[in-house]
Parts: sequence; C-alpha cells; structure tokens
Amino acid sequence: MPPSLRGLWTRTRLRSNQDLIERWAREAGGLCKRMRPDPADSPRDSDGFVIEWPAPLTPSRIEWGPAMRHYIGGAELRLRGDVEVPVELQALVMDKALADRLEAEVYAQATGGVQTRLDDATPQEMRWLAMLTSLRPESLGALGPLYAAASNAPDWLRVWLGGELGARLMAADAGGPAPLPWVMMINQGRMSMRMGMPVVDVAAVARQHALFGCAAAAVHPANAQVFEADDPGTPL
Repeated sequence: MPPSLRGLWTRTRLRSNQDLIERWAREAGGLCKRMRPDPADSPRDSDGFVIEWPAPLTPSRIEWGPAMRHYIGGAELRLRGDVEVPVELQALVMDKALADRLEAEVYAQATGGVQTRLDDATPQEMRWLAMLTSLRPESLGALGPLYAAASNAPDWLRVWLGGELGARLMAADAGGPAPLPWVMMINQGRMSMRMGMPVVDVAAVARQHALFGCAAAAVHPANAQVFEADDPGTPL
C-alpha cells in the first residue's frame, strides 16, 4: 500500500475507533475529549483521547495516547481514580513477563555501572519491584504464573487479589500467553493502571474500565479484614 493511502487508512481507522469510544463513554456516563494532534506527528503517535467521570465515580479518568513509559512502545491506555485505603499503602501488580523484564533491566543497569542506585529517574514501578515486599508465586495461587505483586502491606495485597478481583485478573487480557505490558498501582490513596494498546480497542477499554471498578470495590473488604478499621487514614 502506498504511504499516502496507508496514512489515510490509519487516520480513517483511528477516527472510526474514537467515534466508538465517544459513544461508549457517553453510555458509561463519561465525557470524552479528543487530543488535538500535532501536524508534525504521525496519526498513530498524535491522536488520543481523555475520558473523565465526575466524583465519586471511579476511575475518574481514562487516557489513551503515546506511552509515558519506555517499556511500553507506541501507545498506551491509562486509568486512574481515588480509592479509600490508608494513605501510606503502596501496592503493585503487573504481568509476570513485564516484571521479569524490568527486574533484569534494573540488575543490568546496576551491574553494568550505568546506574548504581534506584533514583527518581527510574520509573516508580521499577523501584517498587526492588523495594517492596513481593508475594511468592505460590501465595498468589492461580495468579502466580501470570502476575507479580508487591506491597508494603503484603497481607492486605493478598486479600485484595483474592475473590472477584483475582477471578477478573485471570480472565483479563493481561494474562494471555503473549501479554501486552500491564501495570496496576496504588499510592497515596490513588489507583492507576496502564496497559500497552497500540491501536484503540473499545472492547479492551471497556474491559479495563470494568477491571478497574472491580479493583476499587475490592479495597473495602480487604481494609476490613486486614486493617480492622473503617478509617482510610489508619496507619499500616
């Protein structure tokens, strides 16, 4: 296909997909805004969207656009929203393939003299893999071969990943045989998710939106079981 026709086809496909996204966002009670492309960029790199929901709905924001992490090439989907957890709580879940790759990268940087410590230039999730307490694969049950998980409150993390959230993660796209990079984090009362998504896929966006809602709902029974308090500011 000639480059001019390929570019036209890409732009047409992106517009069609984003039309579907806008329709889905309206039906889900959100407001979708398209990112204005830079004429100097290619359609794939420049097009994007933001969907926002009013509080207390969660996630409160979904974005799709150029990846903000080096380990996700091309474009990514990002979700974020506030959750009622102790402000000190830190939790990380990511697909196992990505965790293995990032751990190897940190080790290579340290032993190769490129970086002798984990500093602010290192993505937070990479630092957390080294700093937080990791759950053993056997303690994750069926999730063990597919995901890596770490937290400064490992008992809470284990409970949170059980039940409905664990079942959703087993069924999620992130657990496939060749997964796209997928990360979920909780820090200072805010939960975020990011997933590699080279091309807008409204069905995948809807699935990640539902997964985020399930994860947000699962914090309440985990809080009650582990922290034994209703106050989200309870110290760990």
